[in-house]
Amino acid sequence: MISQALRDAGVISERSIPGESLVYRMFDLVGETRPAMLLTRQAVRLAKGWSADEVRAAGAIAAERLATVVQPFAHALMDEHRRAGRPVVMATTTPIDMVEALAERLGFDDVLATRYRTGPDGRYDGTFDGEFVW
Repeated sequence: MISQALRDAGVISERSIPGESLVYRMFDLVGETRPAMLLTRQAVRLAKGWSADEVRAAGAIAAERLATVVQPFAHALMDEHRRAGRPVVMATTTPIDMVEALAERLGFDDVLATRYRTGPDGRYDGTFDGEFVW
């Protein structure tokens, strides 16, 4: 859904991103393993030159779609944690600009996510801003 949202927002072309299907297949087969994360870390380089504003717009598109597939028990579980006085935090490898709208829509208290550094032009420079979150 995220790749399609990036396409819909005009961030990437209709063609698939090199290695995109490999990453998805790897996650489907083995989950978030060290090799999978090594591959995922390279996405920051692929995003070099992308407009952070356009990526946030894609994140908003993805949030609308992803919110509809969240399992009903997740909302109840989040409410249970809040009643117990615990903050509910989304932690994800996905860049903050892609997931912040979803976290807001679902009512998370905070987000811990990978951040891509932007240059003065508001475009990603191909490096991380801080640590890669895994």
